[in-house]
Amino acid sequence: MRPLHSVVSGLMLLSGWASLATAETRNWHTGVVLDSQTVRRYVGSHVSGSETGTLTTSDYGYGVSGTYHGESTGTSSAIYRVDELYYIKCDGYVYVASQRLRWRWSKPARLVVNKEVQVAIVKDTMYLLDEAGQEYKTSILKRVALPGNNSDPPPSSAVQRLSDREGAQLPFAIASLAPITSDPPGCSIEINGIFHGSTPSTISLYPGTYAVVIRKEGFDVWSRNVKINGGPSVSVFAELKREQQP
Repeated sequence: MRPLHSVVSGLMLLSGWASLATAETRNWHTGVVLDSQTVRRYVGSHVSGSETGTLTTSDYGYGVSGTYHGESTGTSSAIYRVDELYYIKCDGYVYVASQRLRWRWSKPARLVVNKEVQVAIVKDTMYLLDEAGQEYKTSILKRVALPGNNSDPPPSSAVQRLSDREGAQLPFAIASLAPITSDPPGCSIEINGIFHGSTPSTISLYPGTYAVVIRKEGFDVWSRNVKINGGPSVSVFAELKREQQP
């Protein structure tokens, strides 16, 4: 009987061969990495709690009655969905593709902005080969035709970099990362009336004006209108003042 580690090693080797064979048979094109960013979105909260107490009972002969005294405690933690967004120019189109980072140890593709990347497109899926030759599967969120392109992407690897054209602009809005901090920390964050976790936190926001409200029990509410212009980063710092005692 073969040792377990030998069986596992053999399965991993076969998996690597299968992955390599699949990568070699894909219809690869050469694209250019325009940008990439990590998007962290609040999706809900996980609530847990416990309760302890004592129950005192008495028997009066006609039934049992009792009194319960107890207390409960609970905690709430925010749950976020993390995606890596890639902006890839290839064959007359700009693609916005998303890689879901499901686990804390999940890593995005190792790509360099303004460098070439090998791309294979199958329906709504984009496969990427990073610098180490590792293949990554992403979902295409958007496809934007560049000016002068009125046909489907041709089977060509010729790429004209957007950075080579003076004043060229991306034909879509790129979200900005907004680090939100506060004094004291641990304040709740509301953006346009929607809860987005607690400070400190970094939130992805598209260009526009947002009503940001920071709250914490025992402190006055902090609120501002924050304008996002599509730059790389916009920092928000909220300094809360303690409520005046009556």
